[in-house]
Amino acid sequence: MAGTGKSTVTEYVLRKYLIALKEQDVSNVRVVSLTVDNWPASKVLTGILRELNPDMHVSSRGYSIPEYFNMIWDTLNKQGLSMILVLDKIDLMKKPDILYEFSRVAEGGHLKDNRFVSVVGMLKNVRFTHFLDPAILSSFGSLSMITPPHTPRSN
Repeated sequence: MAGTGKSTVTEYVLRKYLIALKEQDVSNVRVVSLTVDNWPASKVLTGILRELNPDMHVSSRGYSIPEYFNMIWDTLNKQGLSMILVLDKIDLMKKPDILYEFSRVAEGGHLKDNRFVSVVGMLKNVRFTHFLDPAILSSFGSLSMITPPHTPRSN
């Protein structure tokens, strides 16, 4: 729902999480935020790559989905990064099946040196998860926060 504070709450939680990671000597974590409203998988993956490495020329056409993922894993490994991926309007993304690959990154052995990928999805349709493949849901740890509509405070 628009105007409920999803972005504000997400930013607050991410700040706290990054502080906690730093206190545990976990460094080199990149937050990649994209609004993926009606985006196909290739555009989402291209957006991630462009955020991770703005100097890299990445076409949004011409690569297979596995090739995009290999480029993401290679970039994270070369830069020594872990990634927190924030996807706004995830419920409107075309074919959210790419989430499966992110949820299984640890099992796939794609990242080195205890690197990780976390996914934060912001959505309006709380029934979104009912439409996801059970294999995606089974591998995602889930914490849901429903934010009611708010009105601006008057001073």
